[in-house]
Amino acid sequence: MSTRERAGLPPIASQRAVAMSIRSNLAFGASLRYGRAGTDFAKGTELEKVVLARVEASAGRRVFGIGVLALLAIALVWLGVSPQPVSPWMRLLVFAIAIAVAFAGWSMYRATMLTLELTEAGLYDSAGHLLAPLHQIAGVDRGTFAFKPSNGFLLRLSAAGPRRFLPGLYWQLGRRIGVGGVLRGSETKQMADVIAIHLAERAAAEGAE
Repeated sequence: MSTRERAGLPPIASQRAVAMSIRSNLAFGASLRYGRAGTDFAKGTELEKVVLARVEASAGRRVFGIGVLALLAIALVWLGVSPQPVSPWMRLLVFAIAIAVAFAGWSMYRATMLTLELTEAGLYDSAGHLLAPLHQIAGVDRGTFAFKPSNGFLLRLSAAGPRRFLPGLYWQLGRRIGVGGVLRGSETKQMADVIAIHLAERAAAEGAE
């Protein structure tokens, strides 16, 4: 009797079969929802592949986030031009902050027009950037205390990537990618679950070897 059997654990082959079955069901559901045609944005060619999960911005969250930044920029401009007895340097500082806030709002507006797609090749955004190849994803965390954006999840990679920041959509810093902000919670949860199943399947395969 093996150590796993004495501990009451199912064989690795069984775990792998269950993981593959769950992944197949998710892939089938995703193919019905999103279609089987995917785009290889890195090469600019069309490939027949399954989109395992897709996330996009929630309309309500997007309007709220951009609206708050726009109102803050307007309030700062009004404060800068108001006839208050303040120094010119203070007015310039207020105007500089207003410009920065307005730029953040514009950046969020542009960033949240994009979507994220998880395919069998990796995680892409619709602008053509490969965030992470699937084989480089080492972990996914949706915990309450995880350092992640709102309504999203954190990915840990095996190799560092370039620094990117798309407010409301994702950020990438070294071996960490935070997905979330103004995205739909149900879609980010589904994507995180698909990644977690893939990681479990990979671990089972490595354990069998």
